[in-house]
Amino acid sequence: MVGHRKKLWRLSKVEGVTIIIIWGILGAIALPSLLSQKGCGCKCPAVKHHIGAMNRAQQAHALEKQQFATSIADLEIDVPTQTNSYNYSLRSTPLYAIQSATPRQREDKKLVFKGYIGMVVFVGRNPETKELQTEALFCEMKKPTITPPLEPIFKNDVLRCPSGTKAYSLKKSPEIEIRDRDLQLAYKSLNLAERGTPYLALQLAGTIKDPKVKEKTAAAITAVEP
Repeated sequence: MVGHRKKLWRLSKVEGVTIIIIWGILGAIALPSLLSQKGCGCKCPAVKHHIGAMNRAQQAHALEKQQFATSIADLEIDVPTQTNSYNYSLRSTPLYAIQSATPRQREDKKLVFKGYIGMVVFVGRNPETKELQTEALFCEMKKPTITPPLEPIFKNDVLRCPSGTKAYSLKKSPEIEIRDRDLQLAYKSLNLAERGTPYLALQLAGTIKDPKVKEKTAAAITAVEP
C-alpha cells in the first residue's frame, strides 16, 4: 500500500498580509478604549490624548462661538472627568481656558505619573472677519507629582509654560506670542487684577480699542477673586 502523505496547510503571501492588516485594524480600534478604561502604564499615553483633545475642542468652540466652554461636558468630546490615574478639570475665563490632568493618589503612595496642563488663549484677530483667533499651549510637569500644575505665565506679551513644567514635546514650543495689541493690554490688565490691583487693571483695560476685547477683559477682571 502506498502511504498517504499529509497535506500541510500554508498561507499564501496575500493571505498572510491580509490577516496582519485585519489584526492591526482591530488593535487600533481597541487600544483607545483599553487606555481610558484600564488606566495606563508609566508613560500613560491616554492623558496626552485627552488634554490634546480638550485643547482642540476648546479652539473649535471658541472659533464657532467666540467664547470658551465652561465644562468638559460642553466640549462634547469623549473625555472622562476621572480615570484610575488622573482627575481631569477645566477652568475658563472670557480670555482663556485651562485644561488640567492631575495625577491621583496611589494606594502605595508612590509618585509615578506627571501632571499636564493645556491652555487655549485668544492671540489675535482674523484680518478679514475680525473674529478672535486662538492658539494652544501644552505643558508637562518635569517630575511625577499629585500636585495640580501651576497656571501658565504671561510676561512681555508671551504666554509661557509655568515653573516646574516644560513643553510636552520637543516639537512644540513652550510659549505663545500674543500678537494683537488690544489682547496684549487685556492680559496685562488681567495680571494687574490677579496681583490685587483691580483699579489699575480697569484703568489699563479702558485703553483697549476693540469693543469685544474690552468687554471680555472687563468680565475677566471682575471674575478675579479679591
